[in-house]
Amino acid sequence: MNKYVVYLSDRFEKEVEKLSPQDKKLVFDKIKLIENNPRYQSIKIEGKENLFRTRVNRDIRLFWEYKENKIIIMLHVGHHDAEKRGKLRNY
Repeated sequence: MNKYVVYLSDRFEKEVEKLSPQDKKLVFDKIKLIENNPRYQSIKIEGKENLFRTRVNRDIRLFWEYKENKIIIMLHVGHHDAEKRGKLRNY
């Protein structure tokens, strides 16, 4: 049984569809690991409350938010430079 419940935002679902089949598999494998242990290879985003980043591979990052009651919302999946390009300003 998973310790946490993971929801995918609409934006996340659109972005993941743009990935290759191999990258999609890696993303969902990583989500399963986060479901059981959110601290697994995750880094808190500085200056953002409850926003985290997890590395999928050399190029792809997951950005997600921890909510109370053991809920995780996957917000964004994309290239590692999303933070620098301002893609996370809305969170």
